[in-house]
Amino acid sequence: MDANDLALLQKKYQLAMKTAGYNSQNENLGDLGIGEINLGKTNVTQTDQNFDGRGNDLMTQEGSTFSLNGKSRDYADVWHQLK
Repeated sequence: MDANDLALLQKKYQLAMKTAGYNSQNENLGDLGIGEINLGKTNVTQTDQNFDGRGNDLMTQEGSTFSLNGKSRDYADVWHQLK
């Protein structure tokens, strides 16, 4: 998804990002410097269970990247353990 796709998703579905925790305000992806999100090249994922020693899992997928201020970065999903 390029910047135009992200702007459309923000307008129609309020796509945004919280940068200071779950209870923080939503921030515009463009204002944060995010210009592109790539959802992955395959459906294959890898999970690093208990990656932080607190029972939380980290899931990655090949090709899952985003651009931040024009530079490509990887991203992952974190699955928090319910207490």
